[in-house]
Amino acid sequence: MDGFAELGLPPELVEALAAHGVEVPNNLQREAIPVLRKGHSVLLEGGPGSGAPLAGALGLLARLPEQPGTTPELLVVTPTDEEGVALALSLGPLSQSLGRRTACMSGGWAEPEEASVLVGSPQTLARAVRDARVKLQGVHAVLAVDLGRCRAGTQADPFDEILSGISREAQRVFVSLPVTEADREYLDRHSRRGLVVPSDAGDGAGAPMRARGQMEFRITARKEQELGETVASLQGDGHAHLVLFFRSDDRAADLGDLLSLQGYSIGAPGDLEAELWLGVDAMEARGAVEEANIEGTLAVLSVDVPEDADALDRRNSLGRRSVVLLSPRESRHLKKISREAGYELVPVPHRRPSRLEEDHRRTLDRIRTAITEEDLTPYLLLLEPLFREYDPTEVASALAALLRRGGDPALETGGADSRERGEPSGRGGRPPAAWVKVFLSIGERDGVGPGDLLGAITGEAGIRGPQVGRIEIRDTFSKVEVQQEFAHKVVEALNGITLRGRSVRADFDRGDRARERDSDTRKRG
Repeated sequence: MDGFAELGLPPELVEALAAHGVEVPNNLQREAIPVLRKGHSVLLEGGPGSGAPLAGALGLLARLPEQPGTTPELLVVTPTDEEGVALALSLGPLSQSLGRRTACMSGGWAEPEEASVLVGSPQTLARAVRDARVKLQGVHAVLAVDLGRCRAGTQADPFDEILSGISREAQRVFVSLPVTEADREYLDRHSRRGLVVPSDAGDGAGAPMRARGQMEFRITARKEQELGETVASLQGDGHAHLVLFFRSDDRAADLGDLLSLQGYSIGAPGDLEAELWLGVDAMEARGAVEEANIEGTLAVLSVDVPEDADALDRRNSLGRRSVVLLSPRESRHLKKISREAGYELVPVPHRRPSRLEEDHRRTLDRIRTAITEEDLTPYLLLLEPLFREYDPTEVASALAALLRRGGDPALETGGADSRERGEPSGRGGRPPAAWVKVFLSIGERDGVGPGDLLGAITGEAGIRGPQVGRIEIRDTFSKVEVQQEFAHKVVEALNGITLRGRSVRADFDRGDRARERDSDTRKRG
């Protein structure tokens, strides 16, 4: 199976893809598109760089009725409005080939609510639905890119709000990496006949292959601006030719023009007169390189991250040295496919000014001290929901960034249990704090854990972790101890929020209501 036509896509879509240099589907797209065309709701395992959003969009566009109906017909949800604008620009030519218009709710698009394919963040779309600017009755399908980030936050979940307004029969496609048990439960809760693609996602297939070597990477948020610098550093390493790989012919042509303006000679793989060889298909490039008989002098630079493990291996094995240039959001995808292909990821070595090295050393020393000397239990509970949504290394990196900017008061190192419980600290003879229990109408049956409740309390009520005590989760309800002076604030803040898709009722626990009434009486007296 070579092209998109064999996947059953309409000829107009196939031609629109080819016009933008996208002609061969990757492994994920080959498996996902036929499943989507059958009408199944799907959880796609893929992150930025995997081609998963394109797979979802193609499968859903192919199922739209031949004649446009009530708008919008396809709703595409992205974590942020900025990402929505970028995706809408990519989907525009594809939908146009089918006689549909794509628009984003933000970014100055004309009459977006009249578009057949409507893109936006959960917050922007939910607000437009509440204001009656967007009607959901005609939605045939919804595509959510990066499910965890679309659902992030402890306030009333705008993504759940959107789904509740869409017919249960509408097709749902959620994209996530990694696929977690919470993602699977969410798919089951909001769809019928939901499937996970790839079919082995999370089942142990995709285990790491035997070690094949190393692959270098360089993370940058400015790929185009730093491309020339990366090329120059690889040339300085003594390679006669560099093979640069891109996700499409159009992308290769655009950045090839940029490199040409910077003074580099550009050509196709095997062109001995050119310094830089531009490629899209690694198998085609290999044939040209073998014919030129210069494999040992090559370096490979993936300007765009390989879409799957096979593509990574074909590129990486082509040259003496292989480097991937990636954006921060693509790091999870690269980590996954490099593990599947059996390559160890190592950062591109670079020299740092001595001042920066000393600064980095101090940061690492502070973190080591916290690990070895502090009681981290309350913070492990606080961060537990993030560990289900993100790789722990990403969470740690985010906290390191906060630390370097001066820290977040809500995440300051808490210290011993005695301080958390409000016991005297020994400094100033501060009296112990009183504790009361707060009742919450959500429990184990709803899928909540201690981290969910701690995160909701600290996030919604604006209090710190040490001001929250024991968390007791039962089947249908929970009880949480909080310092008495913050109890009213916690009850008011949590009453009516949505957590794990359920509306929460918060009140004082029965045993503590009387205590609160007595306290209020004494204050009035």
